[in-house]
Amino acid sequence: MKIAWEISGKVRCDLVAYGAPDLAGKRSTMRVFPGGNRRGDMASEDVRSLIIFGFHGTRVTLISHPGPDWQDHPWRCIRILPGHSLAAESTVGLPAVRVPDIDWMDRPDARRTAQETKTSYPHADSLASGSGWSFGRFRTIGLKGRVQLIRIDRDDGGDDVALSEGERVARAVLERARIVAPDALDALAAEADAALRDADPKRGPARADALRAWLRPDPEA
Repeated sequence: MKIAWEISGKVRCDLVAYGAPDLAGKRSTMRVFPGGNRRGDMASEDVRSLIIFGFHGTRVTLISHPGPDWQDHPWRCIRILPGHSLAAESTVGLPAVRVPDIDWMDRPDARRTAQETKTSYPHADSLASGSGWSFGRFRTIGLKGRVQLIRIDRDDGGDDVALSEGERVARAVLERARIVAPDALDALAAEADAALRDADPKRGPARADALRAWLRPDPEA
C-alpha cells in the first residue's frame, strides 16, 4: 500500500525509509522541495526505520490511521531541532535525525536500536501537547509497516515568540550559511539581529534574542 502525503508550507527535506529496523533492508526515498513538488514514493510495509534530512524546524508526523481521529491511533512526530540532530552532510547539505526503529526511542544520531534499554517514544495526547524532538501515541501493535500517511510541515521547536515570514527566511539563510559559509555566519547573524531590533522596537529585542538562542543552542540541551 502506497503512503499518502500531506505537505504544508515551503519545506525542503529528504526522507529515506528502510524495510527493516536499524536502517537495513529495502531502501525508499522521498524528496520534498519548497515549491511543493516531491520525487519518490514509499509503501507502508517498507517503513520500519528512517533517516530524515531537513532544516531545523522541520516536523514529520507518521500516522497509522488517517482521518479526524488519527491521534487516537498509533502515531509519531519527529522534529529536527538544534542540539538534537546530526550536522549537515555534504552530500545533502541538511541536518538530519536517524530513527533506527519507528516504534522505539533512540538518540537522534543512533544507527541501531539500543536493545538493552528499549523504550517507547514519549507519550503525547495530541500533536500540540507534545514536547522534545520526538513523541506520539504508542500502541502494542506499533507503527512498523503500518504507516499510511506522512505529514510534513514546519514547527520551530515551540518558540515562545511566533515566527514571522521574515524570521523564517532569516533562519533558512543562516542555516544555509552554517553549511556553505561558516566564516560569514556571525556577520550575517549580527545583521539579522540589528534588523529585527530596528523593525519592531517593542518586540524586536525578544525576537532577536530568540534568533540568537536558535543559532547558538546550549550544547548540553
